[in-house]
Amino acid sequence: MWFSFSGKSGQDHEIAIHDPRTARIVRTSRDIPGQRLFQYRDAGGRRHAMDSTDVNEYLRAASGSEFSAKDFRTWVGTLLAAVALEAIEIPGSDAEGRRNATIAITAVSKRLGNTPTVARNSYVHPDIVDLYMTGALRDVWLRRHVRDGQFMLAEEKRLLDVLKSAHRRQAREASAKHRSLAKAA
Repeated sequence: MWFSFSGKSGQDHEIAIHDPRTARIVRTSRDIPGQRLFQYRDAGGRRHAMDSTDVNEYLRAASGSEFSAKDFRTWVGTLLAAVALEAIEIPGSDAEGRRNATIAITAVSKRLGNTPTVARNSYVHPDIVDLYMTGALRDVWLRRHVRDGQFMLAEEKRLLDVLKSAHRRQAREASAKHRSLAKAA
């Protein structure tokens, strides 16, 4: 199944999806009369076109929190960056690390249909690049064996481990800084 559409800033996207369940959902939506592919029927049987506001309202209601479609995009951008950076050798210098990170972020931006700057600033968690630059990304990424699960790919499980590890590291650093400041006072 191919999706061809204009995204933000009028940028054209062509995306192939190979998933029978998604194909069934799209086929069902296509069979609702009207010009728009994505629409729904309310309880009274009336048709309504769907837009990003509808999708984000649904996600907030279904998750019970402030969650939006951008969060999916950020998750995918961060995952793609982590996979790309983990595959690149640990940098021997800051300059090499910056070059490698730029290459990885550029690849992510192409997949997301953004510029590298937008991808890095809006869709890739900064800890991923920081951990790569210090060589810690690979250590955490390969810390334990993981397999695909029912709801998450092995790479997604690894990414969760990486982000949790980064959060714990930041909490330890903040606590040590607080203790240091308290001793100095």
